[in-house]
Amino acid sequence: MSDVQLNDAFFQKAAGWEAVQHARALLASGKVLSSNWTPPMLKGVVQAGDTSYRAGLVIQSAFDVENICTCRPAREDGIICAHSVAVGLHHLKPPSPKPGGSLSGPAGASSSGTRVVTKDPLRLTRDPAGQPLAIQIIFPPNLAEACSRGRVMLVFEGTT
Repeated sequence: MSDVQLNDAFFQKAAGWEAVQHARALLASGKVLSSNWTPPMLKGVVQAGDTSYRAGLVIQSAFDVENICTCRPAREDGIICAHSVAVGLHHLKPPSPKPGGSLSGPAGASSSGTRVVTKDPLRLTRDPAGQPLAIQIIFPPNLAEACSRGRVMLVFEGTT
């Protein structure tokens, strides 16, 4: 196995200009959730709409690159997709933390060490810069019958 340097030129040559441009758009919009490069494996997760793709590349050499993304074009056409390139670009330049958003303290504590208290009892935030999460409970349509049997299945959904 030869040592391959991950850089823009490598991804341009391996995937092409169009895939790299789409990958840059995915990265800029915050759709790349994680990346990890442990030669020869580059892997990560990319959010596209409602679907999360486990994407990445197995890079044996500059000419021996295998795409392991779970998206349809990668599976059916065997192309190196923008999802896998976006994982590589994320590894090259990970996102910088947003100003004011310190995650160094324990949950429920702000960076100054005081407890975060919200005035809305339906919403709980972990950090003043955090995004609120609403929990929705979905009951079954046959609730009365399920209660009489002592077996009620609930579904919880979190929405932002």
